[in-house]
Amino acid sequence: MWLSFDERNVLLCIPPIGASAYVLLIAILPLIGELDTERAQFLIGSTLRCSQTLQLTHLIIDLSGLHNVDATVAQELFYLAETLILLGVKPLLTGIHLNIARTAISLNLNLKNYPVF
Repeated sequence: MWLSFDERNVLLCIPPIGASAYVLLIAILPLIGELDTERAQFLIGSTLRCSQTLQLTHLIIDLSGLHNVDATVAQELFYLAETLILLGVKPLLTGIHLNIARTAISLNLNLKNYPVF
């Protein structure tokens, strides 16, 4: 089944999860399928707005569902992570495939700022 452009670009904001006296506002951003530059830019805008609206402290970015990531899209994803840090949201990266890791290394993207699982 083929999805329209609008259907593919729907960003699900999962409700925050509270924890004890210190409230952690955590959301999960699962990335699935193909991610081109246009979709990546839409994703960045939506994610940043959603993060601010929900006043998130952490965002888990799950890359395990991405099939292929080119250099431009990899840079966009790390731009998102850096912008989240500036907004006070701690990005947590999970599900990094070999091709994503290779692309990040070839672009000299510094992964030391992000917890990676």
